[in-house]
Amino acid sequence: MKNILLLLVCISFTLVSKAQKTTISGEIQGIEQASINLLVLPLKLGEKPIFKKVDCMDGRFECSIDFESNMWHLVRMNSNQFTAAFGEEKSSDKKLENRELLFFIRPGDKIAIKAKLGEYGINYQVYGNEISEQRNQVAQRLFALKEEYNKLILRQDTGLRLRHQQEQIEQVMLEIIVEHPNWICSAEMLAGFPEDAIAKHFKAFTPEVQHSFFGTHLSTILNEAETGTIAPDFTLFDEKGKRVSLTDFRGKYVILEFWGSWCGYCLKGIPKMKAYYSRYQDQVTFIGIACRDNKVAWKKVVADNDLYWVNLFAQDETITEKYGVMGYPTKVIIDEAGTIVWKTTGESDEFYDKIDRLFENVVR
Repeated sequence: MKNILLLLVCISFTLVSKAQKTTISGEIQGIEQASINLLVLPLKLGEKPIFKKVDCMDGRFECSIDFESNMWHLVRMNSNQFTAAFGEEKSSDKKLENRELLFFIRPGDKIAIKAKLGEYGINYQVYGNEISEQRNQVAQRLFALKEEYNKLILRQDTGLRLRHQQEQIEQVMLEIIVEHPNWICSAEMLAGFPEDAIAKHFKAFTPEVQHSFFGTHLSTILNEAETGTIAPDFTLFDEKGKRVSLTDFRGKYVILEFWGSWCGYCLKGIPKMKAYYSRYQDQVTFIGIACRDNKVAWKKVVADNDLYWVNLFAQDETITEKYGVMGYPTKVIIDEAGTIVWKTTGESDEFYDKIDRLFENVVR
């Protein structure tokens, strides 16, 4: 699916815990013996994929994987015996749905699979991590629709009925995304939709999903689309009631941080932001913009944490809409010409690395 392939193109976020062995076991109804091809794709550019062959005997298989890199991986399992079991009349050179097993794993997962060869596709469930069990529910809602899609492909029906079937599948996926804003699976599915759909639904996700591995990927898609554009002007009030506009800092580098006193991720990032403010305050103007906040709580956090940079309060959503803020914190770097050169959502080292590169002064 295209949303899975998109992840392989540009995600570079890794997990921080020590890599461990992962086991994968399962049973497949409808096939006794098979040589299964296992392709394990790390979701980071530059990392090497893992290839394995696994023997399936009496419909059962088991293998283990030792990882060099501790991150999310996409597993693709397929076999010539799967294709043979469907028969030549139910095979096609065109892409058919549910003809291989696809799932995500992390080092240390213990994955169990139950699969059954249906008439036109493989109906399977994967257990062992949160996203797999969410994807199981998605698969059950989509299986019949994908079976019908396969039938249309095999009938060489490439017209309106096939497009209608594709639209039905996408519609159900969007319904699931709306119903489950707390699923990381929703973020993974949303990556396959156009940017306007991503922008519409991303903001409804819970903070945990927005800051997840898959949510971070969506943020990258949205933020990359906005770099190179002129930063929208604004006028807001600081904690002393003074009017402050972006144009006041014309000709200077500016960092905007959209945050809130209610945002745990924002508060967690304060110490590192203060360290960078201390280092770079003569080269760049730091501006914190409190959003969806309470003035009393905002002023207390500013005072208690000695936030000496420019602190502004957003009365409504006007500025967040102008800057396309989908989650918190969102950080924007603006150059002397007023152009957005970097935008990121969440707390990550990438933001601070970007500052170091811009000013050629690495903080250790």
